[in-house]
Parts: sequence; structure tokens; C-alpha cells
Amino acid sequence: LYCKACLLKNHAQIPFHKIQPWNGSFFCHDTLHNLDFILLLRHPTGQICPCASLAPRKTLVALDVTGIHMLDVLYCNYFQAQDEVRQLLRSQLYPATLSFPRTVATFRLLEHFQLLSFVPKASAKEYYTSLEHMTDNASSVNVLVSISYFFDSTS
Repeated sequence: LYCKACLLKNHAQIPFHKIQPWNGSFFCHDTLHNLDFILLLRHPTGQICPCASLAPRKTLVALDVTGIHMLDVLYCNYFQAQDEVRQLLRSQLYPATLSFPRTVATFRLLEHFQLLSFVPKASAKEYYTSLEHMTDNASSVNVLVSISYFFDSTS
């Protein structure tokens, strides 16, 4: 059991864990996004950018083998910083587009999908459906609807 600050600090490099905080009565399902987790993209040397706090906070949809996540990101805002796509790639996140990325897939998800598409011949739709079930197996929330609602409300 950790306090919120320690939980966020412990997940600085592992933002896709499923967490179950204690709500006073029982362990409930929650996300790091709901706890205001922010992934700080680093300099090529691995150091945290001192100018990151000046950068605008951007929310991305992130696909990982653990499910579909909302992820707040602060890009490096140093005057010599690389573009957003390179910063994402350096952080093992593959952007869906090269201009204004709002959706990313982790490298481990891409490797996992590649393996599953070779042997069992899983289609991209079947794989995505399995990610939806990993995100919310009770189907209490339609993942695509909630994500599209998020982007419609922030545009």
C-alpha cells in the first residue's frame, strides 16, 4: 500500500500498470490517469527536462498489452528539443500519425501483435477486441465511445 505521491513516483517508468487503490472499504479498480499521473519525456541523455513544466500537458490514447489507457504526457520543452514524434519513439511509444500524435502503441504491444499475427493468425480487429476486454472485461464502458467522447470534448 502506497500513498498517492509514492504510487505516482513508483510508476514513473511503468505507466501502464493496473492499480487497485484502497477506497476505505475495499480495493477498487482505477487508472493512473485518474490519479493525475503525467509521463515526463526525457532528454536523449535520460535526464528529465527542466523545462517540461512549461510545456503544455497533452493527453494521448495509449495501446499496451495491458489494455487501452489514457496517458498525460509532458514533452521536453528545451529550445533544442526534438519533435514530439522522436520524443515518443525514444520513450518506446509508436505514434499512430507523424503530425500531432494523439494515439500511441507501446513497442511491446507491437512485438506482441507481430507474434500473434504470425502463428495463430490473429487479425488486428481480434487483437484490438482483446485489448478492449483487458481494459474493461465487464463491458460496462464502451472503450471506443469513451475515447471518441474524450477527443470530441477536447477539440
